[in-house]
Amino acid sequence: MEHKTFDFPEQAGVPSQALSDFLARLEARRIPLHGFVLMRDEKIAAEGYCPPFSENSLHRMDSASKSFVSAAIGILVSQGKLRLTDRPADLLPDKAEGCTDPNILGATIRDLLRMAGPHAFSPYQEEGVTDWVSSFFHPKKPTRMPGQMFIYDTSNTVTLTAIVERITGKCLLDFLRDCGLAEAGFSPNAYCIQTPCGVSWAGSGILCTTRDLALFGSICMNGGRWHGKAIMDPDYLAEATSRQISSLVNSDHPFFQYGYGYQFWQFRYGFACYGMGAQLALCVPEKGVVLAITADTQALPSGIDAVLDAACSLFSEIADSPLDRAPEAEKVFLEKAASLRIPLPVGDTEIPDSFAFFGKTFRFQENPMGLKWMRVQKQDNAVVWEYENASGAHSLTLGLGDYVEQLFPELYDGKRISSKDTQYRCMGTACFPLPNELDMLLYIVDDYLGSLKASFYFEDNHVCVLMKKTAEWFLEEYDGLAFGIAD
Repeated sequence: MEHKTFDFPEQAGVPSQALSDFLARLEARRIPLHGFVLMRDEKIAAEGYCPPFSENSLHRMDSASKSFVSAAIGILVSQGKLRLTDRPADLLPDKAEGCTDPNILGATIRDLLRMAGPHAFSPYQEEGVTDWVSSFFHPKKPTRMPGQMFIYDTSNTVTLTAIVERITGKCLLDFLRDCGLAEAGFSPNAYCIQTPCGVSWAGSGILCTTRDLALFGSICMNGGRWHGKAIMDPDYLAEATSRQISSLVNSDHPFFQYGYGYQFWQFRYGFACYGMGAQLALCVPEKGVVLAITADTQALPSGIDAVLDAACSLFSEIADSPLDRAPEAEKVFLEKAASLRIPLPVGDTEIPDSFAFFGKTFRFQENPMGLKWMRVQKQDNAVVWEYENASGAHSLTLGLGDYVEQLFPELYDGKRISSKDTQYRCMGTACFPLPNELDMLLYIVDDYLGSLKASFYFEDNHVCVLMKKTAEWFLEEYDGLAFGIAD
């Protein structure tokens, strides 16, 4: 289904200049933006994407996925199939069999929705766990009394998802589509990564478009309605998107210390779906606006601050009524949106005349990455890093002045956690910050998101390699320091 759009931003009360300023702020802070959609009154006011992403790209939502679980719970409550006072242990008796812990047995659906469950950790992350749902009822660490304090724990969401799928007999997204998301225009090919035990990993693993995220946020903000059709229960959503518990102590960001609802965050202007790396649907009911953002700020400690500051500055410029068209400002914004690119590393993209290390093979001392040897080769507008580690001999092509898309050589989790059967799409680039130093920047841009930075410092017949990965549960063998000597 095609989404309705305004003819120009000012028609939605959004100054084109404010949109340009929003993008300029992100660019100045070197934010790896993937896409954004600004929606008002159920119509798109503005959007833009950085290659290789587009309006049709399915993007990992990380913990913004949790809000979809809340929506499904709300629908089941409105259908009379579930109550917030129900206990997960009663709803999943096979998973809870043998559990005698009163804190776990006494926890309710509402406790889990508010992140006030019985755990101060995620039991599924304990060594040897394969059944993520069962682990909720059989943890290896002490529990706490539920319902009292906010402690962010994704095992709550895993268990809620299992309950939805047990009651409906459908995967989470299929259930939501059947309840009206499909008719509203939510992508038919959106899906969710599975946990090792087959339940949707909806605590982190939904993949949908940035437009889908904006649409979902708009439905939740509008009391569960889309173009007049009821999809979700307004009473439940009013509770879910308002503060149900304090997040002051255990929130890792001051922007989200306004409280937590039912798998929705509160913030200064309203409520939000929020995931690692700046996956965001910022919903501002007072203005009827939703700003959906997809990005990968995991490697930038202040990256989420920059994104949120830019978003709030944009919100402050949005008028309550339509504005006169501003053709010149509109043209500048459209050109800026069409030329969005993920930032390149800082350094020369021309190969220094003095760089004399192409083709040399360097053999490494023992190192935490298991690197055995490496060499750098020259290619048109690119360099190629060849190397061998524990999984074999590999190569990565790194563009000079641009990114080169390719498959990362290792096998990691795919559509199901622990499968280790998938090569991820990635994009790599390189530059020369010094005549004898090569820097590499690589982004994973697949069902999983992450980044890898590396510096190769060459001197005489030696090379020093420093690598740092920022990714959840993968790229582990690409993090550390190594020293090599030329043959």
